[in-house]
Amino acid sequence: MNVNDEDLKVLKEVAKVLDDKFAEDIKIIDIREAASYADFFVIASASNIPQVKAIASEVEKALLGVGGKLKHKEGYGTTNWVLLDFTSIIIHIFNKEDREYYSLDEYWKDSPILELSVLQES
Repeated sequence: MNVNDEDLKVLKEVAKVLDDKFAEDIKIIDIREAASYADFFVIASASNIPQVKAIASEVEKALLGVGGKLKHKEGYGTTNWVLLDFTSIIIHIFNKEDREYYSLDEYWKDSPILELSVLQES
């Protein structure tokens, strides 16, 4: 799977922060063939609502630190689902119940999944 250098740098940083902050069930979905508005969805879960906000804040800070350009963010008011739109990469951080309810993983089930281990090794 061919990923441009800029997206690869951002995806690596996202994977690192999510892992460091104990996000659960992390998936990086390649939606390039299925959508025109982004290239990748990153979906992760948190154990509780304060953790959703903490993870999202750390991801945002880290990505801005590596030159990511935040186009849009929402959900900090409710913090049960935070969306961070970095143009080609959209990050969704859910509490477990809302992730199950909205089931984005199922919606994108036919799209390829990037293995976290590959990002962490390269």
